[in-house]
Parts: sequence; structure tokens; C-alpha cells
Amino acid sequence: MKFNKLYLYVSVLWGFTTLFTSCGEDRMYEYYERTAVTRWIYEEMQDWYYWEENLPSEESANFLANVETFFNSILYSSDKYSYIESIEESSSGTRSIASVSYSYGFDFARIEIRLSSVGTIYGILVLYVAPDSPASEAGLKRGDMIITIDGRYVTANNYTTLYGSGEIAVGLGIYDKEENVLIPTDNKTLSPARAIEDNPIYYYARFEHAGKQIGYLVYNHFTGGANDSSTGIYNEELIQVATGFSRQGVDEFILDLRYNNGGYVYCAQILSSILAPKNALQEPLAYMEYNQHHPEYTGYIQFIYDVADRGANLDLNTLYVITGSMTASASEMVINCLIPYMNVIQVGATTEGKNVGSISITDSTGEYPWRLHPIVCRIYNSQMESTYSNWATTYYPLNEFDYFYDFKELGDKEELLLARTLSIIDGTYTEEEEEEEETRSRADHVEYVSSSLERRATPVRIR
Repeated sequence: MKFNKLYLYVSVLWGFTTLFTSCGEDRMYEYYERTAVTRWIYEEMQDWYYWEENLPSEESANFLANVETFFNSILYSSDKYSYIESIEESSSGTRSIASVSYSYGFDFARIEIRLSSVGTIYGILVLYVAPDSPASEAGLKRGDMIITIDGRYVTANNYTTLYGSGEIAVGLGIYDKEENVLIPTDNKTLSPARAIEDNPIYYYARFEHAGKQIGYLVYNHFTGGANDSSTGIYNEELIQVATGFSRQGVDEFILDLRYNNGGYVYCAQILSSILAPKNALQEPLAYMEYNQHHPEYTGYIQFIYDVADRGANLDLNTLYVITGSMTASASEMVINCLIPYMNVIQVGATTEGKNVGSISITDSTGEYPWRLHPIVCRIYNSQMESTYSNWATTYYPLNEFDYFYDFKELGDKEELLLARTLSIIDGTYTEEEEEEEETRSRADHVEYVSSSLERRATPVRIR
């Protein structure tokens, strides 16, 4: 339903006569100008919003509110993911390295450490570092913990400097869990933030383990190309990597999505088509449900059979997926949509549980400098299942942040989650031994707080 200006004047303006008349002056035009942006937002949400039927009526909507307040006021109460942003601020601001104008080139987790000597402090734990970035040039690596920024301890206020700024000095430290103390170790200087290429194919390798050829892929976001595109060179590289795995005859495959919180549906289709059994490629991959105004988009989407034609389909019967609390959206879509066709073994932390998709909307005339990101659809697998809980065929829970003091590089066979997955593959894993070891090793005085990855737009992006 499109916005009806005449109806607005009759139903909304009737109660505000004094707003439009002052000393005989007609102020309707002034009101129209003041509410143009919010009325545009309301119209677009009426057209696209998945929960369109739950929007407030035109009579009750406060079109005079500021833009962000208005947008948030009309959202459905269960909607945690729709958002609005200023185009100007989003163009000049800093984000995580997957969708950024500039950064230092690393993503991180903020952890809270309760020290017996000084109380609670924050540490910044480096999760991964992009090559050819200020962070890599300074020698930062996964597992490093930043405890000071420009000589000051990390706080809840100053840590955002690490999203991107000028040259900064960071102080590193290590945590002694036995003594519950932080020990300063080193200082590094990061050159000013700049544009960084963050290839989602962060790491891949084939290695032999227990007589099996195992493929391993760390895939950090569903982006097809540079400039946050759904298509491009990253998709092509992913197909080439998969073709190499196929030629090498991998027996088992480990997909590491622990830091992947979403992206484009098309990229998820490609990855799913690489991993699925070949005989499943003729079946539907997912079902997308839109609101009543867009029945043309509601329906099944398919695997991409061209992936098999190019020799990139791995024809797997079992998939091992490493997950974390930041695993979301398109990552969850891949897992959920492959479950009807293969055995999916999940290792790691519980995923976020986002089963919805969004689009970006801007004003075609350029008059309104805002970008809307409304949820527009819900995503099901081919069996019409959409709840992301207790979903994997088998689930081995393990939170890497309980052992943050012993992070190893992604791809190291002794890295916590990869080592656990390999023990499941080779049959040496026993739940009793692992529980005993975890009780001895867990850092009890540490708590995960947040991550730079949360700055990415996490709902599955349809376009």
C-alpha cells in the first residue's frame, strides 16, 4: 500500500490546526516539508517490511519525530535487526574491516578481566589480522592482547579508537591465569588507518590427518567482491579454491565460520553448492518468504549447478562446521539449508540465530540522505525449517574465549577448535576427558563483552 497524502491531511492534520495556522497563515506546506523524510520512510516500510502488517497506523505514527527516532518507533517489537543510517556518516565513519572505508586491518574481541589486585579491566584480543594492513605491518597477530592505547589502559570509552584513526601506540600484555595477573610485554605503533582489502577467504589448506585428506577453509564474510559486492573476484577465487580441493580428493571438510556474521544470499548459494552432495544440486536450497506486497519474490531459491559443471562441487556427505557466538545470518542459512541433504557436525559456540534477510533502500532522487536496512524476508530450508536451535546433526559445544590466553593461529592443528574437530574426525575425542581438561584449563575470571565484528550489518542481504 502506497502512502496517501490526502488521507494524511484528513486524518493526521485535523488534530493540529494550530500548527498550520498562525495569524491566518496557512502552514500546511511547512508541515509537509518537515515530514517529507519520515513519510518517505513510512512508504518504503509499507512496501517492503516483512512485518508490514504490524506497522503503526498513519494516524498514530509521529511523523514530526526526528528521523532515527521515527524509524525505530515503527519497528515490530520482535525486530532486532532493521536499522537506518545516515549516508554521509556511513561514508565517512569506520567499520569492521569487511565493509570499511578505512581501518587498521584487524578484528578483535573486547574481554573483561577481573584481576584480584586492581579490579576489573578490559583487554582487546586480536582475532585475525588482514595482510598488507597497518596491523600486520606493526606485527600484530592473532592472540595478542592490547591493554593500553596511547599509554592509557583500555576502557569502555577509548577502545573504539581501534576501529580506525591516526597513528596510535598500543601496549600488549599476557594473562597469567594461575596468578590472575596481567603482565605487560611489548609496545607497537600502528600507522594511520587506511583502506584495507579484507578477502573473505582468509585461510585454506589441505592436510593429511589420521590417513585422511582434510580440507579446511576459514571464510569470514559472504562478500563476492571488493566494495562489499555480492559478485566479483572473491566468488571466483572461492570456486577456484574448491576446484583445487576437489582435484586433491579431500575425504573430509572443515568449514570455519566462527567469525562470519553474514552477507549476501548469492554468496551463500555458491558456498552451499560447493559443499552439498552432487545429487542434491537439483533440489531447492532455501525458501524465502516476503510480505504480501511481494509475492513475486516469495518462493524457493536453488543451488547453483554451474559450480558442479566447473568441477568445484565437493560432493560431501558430512560437513564439519566451526562456529562461534558471532556466527550469524548467511552462515546460519548455509548450515540450516544443508542439513536436509547431509550430516552436519557443529563444533564451537552457539550461533546467534538470525533467520531473516534485509535489503538496502535509498531515495532514488537523492533528496533524502538516509539508507534504510529493513528486514524483508524470513528464510527457511527446503523442509520449511527456520529455527536455528538444536539444528546440527551433532553439536560439540566449546567456547574459545574461555581459553583466550592460549590462542593459536587459524590453521594450526593445535588451535583449540580445529584440534577438537580433528579429534572428532579421527575418533580420539571422548567427552569425559574433554570435560575434565576444560575444567582445569578454563579462565574463570574472564568474560567476553563484545566484538568489532558486531559493527557489520549482519542480516542476510538479499541485494
